[in-house]
Amino acid sequence: MMWRHLRTSLGAFLLSWIIAFGVHAGEFDPSQFTLEDLMSIELLSASKKLEALADSASAVYIITADDIRRAGVSSLADALRLAPGVQVSSIDGNKWAVSIRGFNAFSSNKLLVMIDGRSVYDGLLSGVFWDVQDTMLADVDRIEVVRGPGASLWGANAVNGVINIITRSAFDTTGELVDARIGTDHNWDVSARYGVAFNDDHAARLWVKKRESNESHQEFSSVLQEVPGDTSPYDSSKNSSGGFRYDGVVTPDYDLMVEGQIYEGMSDGLYRTPQYTDPYISAVKGNTAVRGGHMLQRHQWGGDRQWQFQSYFDVTERDGQLVKEKRRVLDGELQYHLPFNAVDVICGAGYRHSWDELRTTDFAGYDPAYDDQELWNIFAQGDVPLIEDRLRLTLGCKFEHNSYTGWEVQPTLRLLLTPSKHLSFWSAVSRAVRTPGRIERDGDVFGAVYGPTFVYSGMPSYHPPIYVMAEGNSDFDSEELWAYELGMRWDIRDGLFFDLTLFYNDYDDVLGPDPNITIVSTDPTNPMAPLISYVPLGNNQEMQIYGLETLVRWSPCAQWSFEGWYSYLEQDRDVKQGHGFDYESYNPRHQWLIKSLWSPLPGWNFDSWIRYTAALDTLDIDSYYSLNVRISWQVSERFEVSVAGLNLLDPDHPEMIPERGFTYFANEVPRSFMLQLRWGI
Repeated sequence: MMWRHLRTSLGAFLLSWIIAFGVHAGEFDPSQFTLEDLMSIELLSASKKLEALADSASAVYIITADDIRRAGVSSLADALRLAPGVQVSSIDGNKWAVSIRGFNAFSSNKLLVMIDGRSVYDGLLSGVFWDVQDTMLADVDRIEVVRGPGASLWGANAVNGVINIITRSAFDTTGELVDARIGTDHNWDVSARYGVAFNDDHAARLWVKKRESNESHQEFSSVLQEVPGDTSPYDSSKNSSGGFRYDGVVTPDYDLMVEGQIYEGMSDGLYRTPQYTDPYISAVKGNTAVRGGHMLQRHQWGGDRQWQFQSYFDVTERDGQLVKEKRRVLDGELQYHLPFNAVDVICGAGYRHSWDELRTTDFAGYDPAYDDQELWNIFAQGDVPLIEDRLRLTLGCKFEHNSYTGWEVQPTLRLLLTPSKHLSFWSAVSRAVRTPGRIERDGDVFGAVYGPTFVYSGMPSYHPPIYVMAEGNSDFDSEELWAYELGMRWDIRDGLFFDLTLFYNDYDDVLGPDPNITIVSTDPTNPMAPLISYVPLGNNQEMQIYGLETLVRWSPCAQWSFEGWYSYLEQDRDVKQGHGFDYESYNPRHQWLIKSLWSPLPGWNFDSWIRYTAALDTLDIDSYYSLNVRISWQVSERFEVSVAGLNLLDPDHPEMIPERGFTYFANEVPRSFMLQLRWGI
């Protein structure tokens, strides 16, 4: 069956190639970038200053606005599937696991995600709640994906990578736009925007969005393991959001950007609930109310010697079975870009203050319930030409002080060799840390339950029910990474490009269970009373993760472009003492993607991409192929109609189950279809 699906999908791709070669280039204006355009795109995330992709000594991939539109995706997390080396898995209809180069999980904690430079990293789980990252997709200019550490500039938690979602300037979004999608199982979203340019120096836009996703996923039955209760699909969600952006040239030497957003919604889930009587665990449906907003401002002045000051205030609230959290974040950073003769230096300092209130749930408690954390940092990075136009050295370091572990030093050294304008090689050595989250320092979290009969090492052992609680540790330290990277980029000829990255990541002090376990009876007078096993969290693991990522782009003619990538991941884990967490089970060893963008006639696009993800054997998740196809018709200059089919090769398939210690169930990703109408392009 698998090979029949593969032959069918590859046959469709080959047919599109043959047809594309037979189409003559007439009057045609494709919206996709040429390879030369892509290599000259100026990006921010790799060096915190504008530089061409071809000049970056990092593994960088750019998902353009056109890529997002033509992929037919409806969420930011789904769009990240387009990037090589990124692990993206749907857990259910509103929960995602997103990571780079390993450690994939709902609470992926070694990946820094930003929107317009504003961190959306949550200080409780040290991860990202993707269900509330719901900006208007039509206003996204690009997504910059940096694989590998970015801590020398961006700081703690930019360990395995940096994702920066950059929205369009208000000058580029004038006029009206309405974008409506309706899909199978009554999934839909509608967004609208109105932008105005007051004159050549000032522009603004307002936007609103409403999204609703119904119970379209099927339960992953092997995960439920005959847990009693109503286990029918329960992963619906809804969200309403709106925002604004202003861009202005206040004086010839001073630019200002201000933007903000508010949102409110509900995310449902199916949860495991422990109980003291047989069968000791049951499935219960629940929901999480989400609301929040932010305000961000960015000031730039000083001409060539560019000063920048950015600050934002962020409010997040979640009220559900798993998490009850209120968080306020105030962040500010001053940056100075100093081109000094041949040396290019960027430096700055920043401060962040986070306040939180955490309430006890059926699954977790916190002591203290109220806390605040401070983060100070200074950084500097310079580019030094060793051989003019041929060899460049980059040295940088960030010094951070946080409330939990004190000072952290995160340096990087990078070399870029360009023997010709079509070929470049780069290498890097970097250190990065992942600082503790509140749950690891101050939380007690329900992890598992074992009934009164438990088989250990093949011998029956009889004991009362045991409830395992992961216990926060005030001595929990930062996780540390030393990363080593090699890469090359080769513009082989017009229309053909090749990119290769090799990496080796050496982690120390990785989160794991401390062997000093405490077992307490709920009733010491009753020998059969349930027991509670408190397992402290500690830094008792080491890991080595290594692999490669390769990318090929090919444009045989103006009407057609092709892209394919492959990533390989290998993982080794060492436990210093006791038992460890099985991180490697959650990351596929092999992933690849083939994407075809074909415009057979003016105004018509036929786009398709097939993706392969290797099996997660320990989790009982088979390998799978996923084929997406989108056909669009530009009816007029301002009106586009498109139809997309997603996950076409099977009715449904599982992609991920929650990591140990989390209490919700995973559902399967279904085949679906989507009709999209966009007016005012």
